[in-house]
Order: sequence, then structure tokens, then C-alpha cells
Amino acid sequence: MLADQAIVLMARTAGADPPPRRVQLQENLVRAVACALSLAEETEASYQAAHQAYRKVAEVLVELRHDFTTSDGRTPDLRGRSAGYRNLVRLAYTQAGATGGGPIEKRLTAGVSYWVRKILLERYSAAKLHAMGVISQRPDRSGTSRLRELQRGDPGECLATAVELLNMLASDPSFVPGEHILRSAARAVVLLQHKVSARTGAT
Repeated sequence: MLADQAIVLMARTAGADPPPRRVQLQENLVRAVACALSLAEETEASYQAAHQAYRKVAEVLVELRHDFTTSDGRTPDLRGRSAGYRNLVRLAYTQAGATGGGPIEKRLTAGVSYWVRKILLERYSAAKLHAMGVISQRPDRSGTSRLRELQRGDPGECLATAVELLNMLASDPSFVPGEHILRSAARAVVLLQHKVSARTGAT
């Protein structure tokens, strides 16, 4: 309905009657843009819902880490490295159906890792987590130069490094990005998702 109204409005403001082919192309463009806008809005809503779901998973994982101890038996296993913790989590993921290494599972892993780190930072502070050996004090600044090197090599490895850097920056409480950077990153993710969808649909 809105697309049809837009077509009529443009026809009125255009003045002279355009050729039939141009009218048809204009109609096609309006409908295509309206469809893309609707899908983009749905994608954003799905992303936000998934992001909150990842946080719920992370909250449970953080609580579980407090139920296990490190090898010395004195401190909580905040890094999630104990055998008991890893086995329990692996079993839970398997029971939930997260057994593959596809893009959905990878997004789940990255999203949950982001929230686990963020929750731990909120509870303990970066300084205390560093003193406990849970995290490094500052993000590895050499990642930027490594990313530049990877741009000339394997694109998949380059993307993995970029995601790692994004997670590090997202977990840094002192870093607040600008909105235009976030929009650019979101557009890149959507484009990559479209590539995955196109490949999946072609197989």
C-alpha cells in the first residue's frame, strides 16, 4: 500500500508523463526498496532477540563457572577451563542440538563469549580479572597489524581475526564506538549473511 502511494506521488511530481518502461522500472524500484526495508527491519529484530538469548546462555555459564574450581581448588573456574565444566557444557550443547560447526553455531559461540566476558567484567572489574589471570589487561594492539597482513592472505582467517577484535573491543568498558561505525559494521554482517544464505540456497 505504501509502495503504491509512493509511486503515485512520484508520478505527480515528475511533471510530464515518462515512458512506459521507465514507469515500470520505477514501480519495480519502489517495491524492491520497500521489500528490502521490511526484511532489514525483521533482521534487526531477530538480531536483537538472538543477542538477548546469547546473554541468557552466558548468565548460566557464569554461574556454572562459580560451581567449579581451578586446579588449585581454591578459586572459581572463571575461565571455564576445568574438565568438569567443559564436559558439562559440551553435554548441554549436544542435548540442545548445537553440535555442528556451521555459521549458526559459530554465531552462538561468538555471541555467548561476548556476554560471558562482559558479565565477568561487570562483576569483578577488569583489574581484578587481570590479577586473577582470567583476562589480559588490555586488548592486544598487535591485532591491527595482523589484520592488515591477513588482508593479503586467507579471507576466512582475516574475518576470524576481525571478529576476535570486535569481541575484544565490545568487551572493553572504556571503548564506546560511534553510531556510524556500528551501522557500517551491521551492514557488513548483513551482506555476509546474504552470501551464506545465497550459497545455502544454491546447494
